[in-house]
Amino acid sequence: MLHLSRTTVVDDQAFNLSKIVESARRMTGPRIGGLIAMEDHLCSELTVYGSSGQISQVMINLLVNAVQTLENSLQKNPRIILRTSQKDNWAVFEIEDNGPGISPLHQARIFEPFFSTKSPGKGTGLGLAICRDIIARHGGEIQVESRLGEGSTFRVRLPVYILSPDRAASLNE
Repeated sequence: MLHLSRTTVVDDQAFNLSKIVESARRMTGPRIGGLIAMEDHLCSELTVYGSSGQISQVMINLLVNAVQTLENSLQKNPRIILRTSQKDNWAVFEIEDNGPGISPLHQARIFEPFFSTKSPGKGTGLGLAICRDIIARHGGEIQVESRLGEGSTFRVRLPVYILSPDRAASLNE
C-alpha cells in the first residue's frame, strides 16, 4: 500500500493550497455533521506545486483522523481549526483539534507504517505514513504537536511556488 503512495503522478501543476483545504472540508463535511465546531483561517493566495489530488488525500486523511479522535473522546465542545498561512518560503497547513491528545510515546511512532492506536479492525496504520511520504515527495514535511488532555495540531509545510501575476489570478478564480 505504501508503494501506491509513491507512484509518480502526471497531474503535477501549480494550485492554491487553501482551495484544496476548502475542498477537503466539503468532502468530509457530511461525516462531521453539526457535532463538531469547525473554524477556518485560510490565506486566500497560497500557491504550491505538485499533485493537488495527493495533497487533497493528505488533507482528507488528517481531517478524518481528527473527526474520529473527537468522536471517540468525551470532549464536551469538540472543535477543529483549519489554518493556512505563508511563513518565509513555506506554505503551511495546520489542523488543530481539542481532543485527548497523543501520548509522547505514540507521537514518536505515528508516522511509522502499520503503527496504529485504533482498536483492531478500525485502522491499518498506513494513513499517516502515506501522508508523510506524499508530503516528502512534494519537498515538504509533516509534524505533530500534542499535549495530553488538550489536543493535537498537525502541521504540513510545502514549498511556496512563485507564479507570474496573471497565472496567480487564474488559480484564485
